[in-house]
Amino acid sequence: MYLLEFAGEDDHLAVAEAKVVTDGCHSVAPGIGLADKVALEEADRLALTRRINRSLGVVEGTLDDLVSYVESLAPDAESTVAVRARDVRGLGDVDTQTTERRIGDVLVRHGHTIDLESPDREFRVLATASQDRPRWFIGWLLLETPREYTHRAPPLRPFRQPGTMDPLLARVLVNLTGVHPGDRLLDPMCGPGGVLIEAALVGVEPIGIDVQRKMVRGARQNIEAIVDPTHPADIVQGTAAQLPIRAVDAIVFDAPYGRQSPIEHTSANELVEATLNEAIEVTDRCVAVFDAPIDALATACGWSVIDTFERRVHRSLTRYISCLQSQDR
Repeated sequence: MYLLEFAGEDDHLAVAEAKVVTDGCHSVAPGIGLADKVALEEADRLALTRRINRSLGVVEGTLDDLVSYVESLAPDAESTVAVRARDVRGLGDVDTQTTERRIGDVLVRHGHTIDLESPDREFRVLATASQDRPRWFIGWLLLETPREYTHRAPPLRPFRQPGTMDPLLARVLVNLTGVHPGDRLLDPMCGPGGVLIEAALVGVEPIGIDVQRKMVRGARQNIEAIVDPTHPADIVQGTAAQLPIRAVDAIVFDAPYGRQSPIEHTSANELVEATLNEAIEVTDRCVAVFDAPIDALATACGWSVIDTFERRVHRSLTRYISCLQSQDR
């Protein structure tokens, strides 16, 4: 069993994203999940999972109960170790320093040496609450995911465009499609290329289309600068309503805000409908982002809505992420 520590506040979305590299992933407490299996060789791609640990169990009770449980594990070893305790979202109401010291004492008695700078292993203690009493999840740290998204934030890219999606959300969208290295992912409204960048960084082949020539040039410039300058990106000018490609593993698109689309005399709703009708001809998986729910529209186009998530942008704008699967799949 694997113990997951989620980042952010949306555990529902974090669980859905984690399914790209896990089996049986589910939330067990705010900010905490468990999974039956994890593909650790791919797990560092996750944006909303901060750490993955080898689970050692769950204890409900006092710190003394936790100490007794860790003693019963008899974790004998001759290695250096650091104990890290977290009061997850402040729900456990525990003293993390005291917790680290008490668990550290147990590990020392079993042959470990405490090293807080560069330990061989890290023992994780996650405190939350259940029915007004502490609940402890414990495990050995296996993986900490990279947090490099700010390094490629939209203002730092060669081609900049207002309102560009942040890279962390773009990575989440890529992961929600379930694509893996070597798969082909199409963004038919690619804009400055944020989704394409994140797809390329996890080993997926990115394909981009945009109706505006300046976006095509800008997306190429961004992906070549951030990912690989020696391999030009496959990005062409065109419309999502008439896709020039006939087979990909998945599609992601972030539809334009408001009523109007970049295509003259076409509403954003009409563009989304045309895109969904086109997308189902070339793939059986799609993740669509729009400023209104699209369940009825997607169903009419032959899609099943697997999940929907709300992301508040500001007071007057909420974006809806819809995970779709072909009804024929």
